[in-house]
Amino acid sequence: MALDPATQAQVVIAAAIIAGPQGSDSDVKRHTERIATYLIDGSLPMSAFAAAEQKAQNTSQLKSFPATIIGIDKENTSTRAVLFLRTKPSEHHPNGQETVRTERTDSDAGRNDALTLQSLIGHKVFIHVAVERTGTNNVRVIRSWEDKGVDPNYNPADPAWQFDYSALPTQQRRKLATQQQQPVQMQQAPVPMPLQQTPVPIPMPQYG
Repeated sequence: MALDPATQAQVVIAAAIIAGPQGSDSDVKRHTERIATYLIDGSLPMSAFAAAEQKAQNTSQLKSFPATIIGIDKENTSTRAVLFLRTKPSEHHPNGQETVRTERTDSDAGRNDALTLQSLIGHKVFIHVAVERTGTNNVRVIRSWEDKGVDPNYNPADPAWQFDYSALPTQQRRKLATQQQQPVQMQQAPVPMPLQQTPVPIPMPQYG
């Protein structure tokens, strides 16, 4: 891709700043070549813009609401972490429990988000969620959150603070890592999630 003169000037200025006041013309040239390479179509930095644009195109709705994180699991089919939230009961969530997903945990960003959110079990958060189209499905993906500290009412021994797996559709429940480790039984009573004060690590991808 051809760079217009204004962009070329910005690249040279950036290269000169990186080289520093003691940098030689050769140093500036070296940094200019490196920065210019970033601006080529298909480079890793430019692919980030393409990914962000695609994500924006696939986003149909944005939501923000307060909640308490009561658990986390992993969706094996997508590698996303599934966050279990306690919120106010609503028409779509009469039991006051909702789920949102992180980015895929086979990416650094998704994995880091999952591990951070896992450490916030029992915390109040204000979360910002995007409804994204993935194929033929809509997925609620957490974009960001604000940690509001430990919820003083959080009690993992109380069934009201345990995620009710049985409320999930069977197909969705079977995709979760913890539910694949044991037979899924339909019961009249809710199936509680075994929570502890210290979060149990969810199975995350291993990187060599």
